[in-house]
Parts: sequence; structure tokens; C-alpha cells
Amino acid sequence: MADLELIPSVEPGAWDSWVAAHPSAHILQASAWGDLKTRFGWAAQRVGLARGNGLVAGAQVLFRRLPAGLGRLAYIPRGPLVDWNDEALTARLFDAVSVEARAGGAIALMVEPELPDDPVQCERMQALGFRAAPVTIQPPRTIVVDIAGDEQAVLANMKSKARYNIRLAERKGVTVRPASEADLPAFHDLMATTGERDAFGVHAPAYYEQAYRLFVPRDWARLLLAE
Repeated sequence: MADLELIPSVEPGAWDSWVAAHPSAHILQASAWGDLKTRFGWAAQRVGLARGNGLVAGAQVLFRRLPAGLGRLAYIPRGPLVDWNDEALTARLFDAVSVEARAGGAIALMVEPELPDDPVQCERMQALGFRAAPVTIQPPRTIVVDIAGDEQAVLANMKSKARYNIRLAERKGVTVRPASEADLPAFHDLMATTGERDAFGVHAPAYYEQAYRLFVPRDWARLLLAE
């Protein structure tokens, strides 16, 4: 690994170009996500390993100060971006991230990588010095729905209750439309109502406003409203 160069702070343009082409790319590793979080109490640092003229591994690390003067938490959401089958490269990246995290005052490093939750991956993370946390920051599960078929095929793969609710919404005249920034108050009201009902946290309106302005103009996100 002597041919690897550590880049402790990758500039946003080069970082985003690399992330966009990475097979495990995730929006939470985009520099715009770091920009969003820096407006709400976090700091962001993009640590990379380069070989020749290009990045080969990296992580956007978010930092947040812990209460009672305990130091800072370093957190990698849906990352790092690395070839997990290359154990030497993965270990080198985590070594680099750990050094940068300590230099940034972090007392702990939390990662929520985009990996399957299975024994093989758990053993891999344990070998790198991690242990399972009792809580998660990101939703712990991702549901992937195959929508390659026609409408009837997609509906057939759903539970009967879901199909019933969809048909009921159609009969009630519910439509879905692209929303604009002016619709964010209505979106936040829906989020607040749903969060209270299902017991999950909801950000303040300003958070969603900033997210909209950072992601929608780049076509990285869309807001849809059902009425």
C-alpha cells in the first residue's frame, strides 16, 4: 500500500465526481449532504486515498460535539466508499480515517456502511475493530421494490392491504404531483403528523428547506405530494 497517497481533505468537485462514478455511491456521501449537516451543528471532512491521479477509496466523515465536554463523535453515513473485498485497502482507509478523526477531537467513530446485515459483514467489521451499536442514526433497513413490470405485475407483488389502499386512493381521487419549495410547509405538516403517530423524529422546517435547495436544483432529489 506504499503507492497510496492520503488526501485528508478532498475538495468537493473532485469528491462528487468520484462518488457519482462509484458502484456503491450514496447521496449521504455527496458533498452537498455534508454542506447540509454543517448548517445544523455538524462539521464535514472528506478523507480520500489516491493512487496515481485518482481516488480509490474515501469517506465523508461528519463530526458533532458531544454534551458535557466529552469531545466529538465522528460518523460516516452510508460509507465509506471502498472495495470491501480488498481487505488491505479497506484497513488502510480506516487507519487513515481513524487518524483524522482523532485529530479532529473525536472520541468514537460510528459507521453505517451500505452493506448487507449478515454474519459475513459483521465479522468483517469486527475484524476492523468495530462492534454493533445499540442504536442507529439512519433507518436500519432498506426495502427494494422491483417495478420493472407493468402496473398489474407490481401490484401483484404487494400485500393485499397495500393493493386495497391504492385502489381506495384512486377511487377517492387522490393524485400525486411534483411539488415546489412553496409546498414544503404542507410536507412538514405531513411529516410531523406521521412522526407523532409512528414515533420517529422530524427535523425543523428550516432543515427541509435547506435540503430542498441543495438537492432538488441538481436533480438529486424530488418532492412529490399526494392530494
